[in-house]
Amino acid sequence: MSIILPTIKDRVLHIAENKEVSKQEFFRKTGLKYSNFTGKSKESDLNSKSVAEILLKYPEINPIWLITGFGEMENRSEEENHKDESLKSLINAQYFKAKDLTLLLNDNIKFIYVLGRILIKNNYKFSQQEKKKILFYDKLNKEYENVGMGKTALDLETYNHLEFLVREDLFGFVNNLIIKADEVLELDITFELDKLFD
Repeated sequence: MSIILPTIKDRVLHIAENKEVSKQEFFRKTGLKYSNFTGKSKESDLNSKSVAEILLKYPEINPIWLITGFGEMENRSEEENHKDESLKSLINAQYFKAKDLTLLLNDNIKFIYVLGRILIKNNYKFSQQEKKKILFYDKLNKEYENVGMGKTALDLETYNHLEFLVREDLFGFVNNLIIKADEVLELDITFELDKLFD
């Protein structure tokens, strides 16, 4: 939670409290007078010479923050900025992987519904195990709906578990239903694309 420091003198006092053992030490080092930061004097502006003196004595202070109040109090090193960018990239990549996974889950559920309707219309009776799996994946799809919409994130362990369920177990289950639909409808499905358009 960031502290609201509306004036430059509020920010200078914040530096004094956080950078030195005491405010007196800060004012001694900078040559500023504490009396200019209390009472009515606190309402007056700080001159550019004083700002320069603070920034010379404390080069880690972010000048934009000191003058405007925007940003962080301290400058960040190139290494820290690079780490932040790397972390953002990793988070974005993980977000898109999780979103793709939940969309794949949703698409497979739709496919199960279509296959299920075809099978039921052709008098196929689902086993108890098949019914449990369909209900399980339907519930799973609803649980992770917010991930697909970008409203919630998955931790790595949950993502890995979901990835296994979707890419291994669910994929195998859908393929099994395709084979059953092929048998029930007697389609004799072949996967030769050149015969698809005959």
